[in-house]
Amino acid sequence: MHGAERRAFQAEMALKYCQGSPRLTETVFGWGRENVTVGLAPKRTGITCVGAQSFYGGAKPWEEQQPEALLGTTLVSTRTLVNSIQALEHRLVILV
Repeated sequence: MHGAERRAFQAEMALKYCQGSPRLTETVFGWGRENVTVGLAPKRTGITCVGAQSFYGGAKPWEEQQPEALLGTTLVSTRTLVNSIQALEHRLVILV
């Protein structure tokens, strides 16, 4: 159970067992009273608060975090490839 669903459950328990008091709910159940308060708001207003974690959550790929590092690895890879080709051409010349 996550997000709005969890907060709705906490709000239901607060209304049922703690007279709708976030502080009493915190004491009885050990839940954060801020979460319970946010969960009680949709019961009062009818508007559900949802998070934006899906837009901001998760780690970005390292290429996006450090584009200069990607450029550096590309240059190193290109140099390594060029050096490998030159070494191979040199061996081919010696064999012929």
